[in-house]
Amino acid sequence: MTFNEFLSTRYGAGVTKISKNIKDTKCKMARSKNQMIFLQRCISNNVVPKSFRIRSPLKNKNAHRLNRLYRIDLLINAKNDAKKRFFKSVAKIKTLEAKLENKVLNEDLQLIVKITDTAKERTFLKSKMHLKKKFEDLLNNTPRQHNLKETNVKPVVLNLSEKELPPHHKDLLNLGPQFVPTSKRIPYMDIITSTEAAALKITYENKKDETKAQTLRQDVLRAIKMTKTPKTNMTKENWKAIKEIKADSDTSIYPYDKGAGLVRIDTISAKERIREQIGNTTIIQEDPTTKITRKVQTVLPKLKKLNRFTQSEYKKLYPTHIHSR
Repeated sequence: MTFNEFLSTRYGAGVTKISKNIKDTKCKMARSKNQMIFLQRCISNNVVPKSFRIRSPLKNKNAHRLNRLYRIDLLINAKNDAKKRFFKSVAKIKTLEAKLENKVLNEDLQLIVKITDTAKERTFLKSKMHLKKKFEDLLNNTPRQHNLKETNVKPVVLNLSEKELPPHHKDLLNLGPQFVPTSKRIPYMDIITSTEAAALKITYENKKDETKAQTLRQDVLRAIKMTKTPKTNMTKENWKAIKEIKADSDTSIYPYDKGAGLVRIDTISAKERIREQIGNTTIIQEDPTTKITRKVQTVLPKLKKLNRFTQSEYKKLYPTHIHSR
């Protein structure tokens, strides 16, 4: 008996359909992730896949320039589309697994997760090898698209510092400002604290009925038991680069004002540019937020008595948090 037949016999066709949907979505997620990495490498190395090479019917310089700009925009949009598909798949998987929690036993759910993860890893490796070979062929057989550098597209890492950018620092910064390293540990205490606060609120709103609050606690506990520490998405060289960047007080790194990239600049130069933008300023010794908040809290009730706004508007306007001194 196959696992799908076991699920169908024990839980019905509905559970089998959901588990198959989870497997297909995880495989799509794996392909989207590899596609996103492949396109980013193409953008960073100034190569254009054959499917993005659109010929212009015109042969003048302006037409060639517009064609180059279109290719770059097409690559960037394709990468962003792959990124959206990846996160959409992640959200869908969470929804589908949540549906199964109430329909199957815990041990069967763990088995479904394990089997679908195995299918995802297999798809990921297969897709990775295919796109890696495709990228190497582009580098070896296709002449570099030097004309891409003639455009106004910013590099992922712009080094304005007088110091040379080490290769392992560049590899780390090429991941972009949106990249987040996976956590080395699961924040159990933060999860439990947040869950307990939510459970107490549910109990209060339901007139001391503990049923929904207990269900929430059990669901979170089940999720915690099933959760494993995620595999790191950083290499040893990446961690080494982070430590060195933190220890280097002479250089600073800032994200682009527009676009996904990072600027590496000398700290002294960065402070000078900030002063130029801010201009003449006065440094105050005390945060005035608390005083202003208290004044607003005093004035708003008086205006409410004059019927200047509705109750819902009053709640939106009334400041409920006061900063400590």
